[in-house]
Amino acid sequence: MQFPQHYTLRFWLWALHLFSCNTVSFLEDATARMLLRRVSGGYSFTRRLLLDYFADLDLDTPTPGTETQSKQQFP
Repeated sequence: MQFPQHYTLRFWLWALHLFSCNTVSFLEDATARMLLRRVSGGYSFTRRLLLDYFADLDLDTPTPGTETQSKQQFP
């Protein structure tokens, strides 16, 4: 039962441009470069400093591919 749900979720995340199909290979490459480590079916950062860096990133900045509407001021 988990198999169809997993791939359905991955499809919808990909279709909404929230998840890349190359994410698994990216995570494996990061593991080979010792930036991440595998922990019981998931991944964890090897260094706390790297985790803190990504946690502190400003998420309010627009992501590539999204358009921001300019605010027009009327007199």
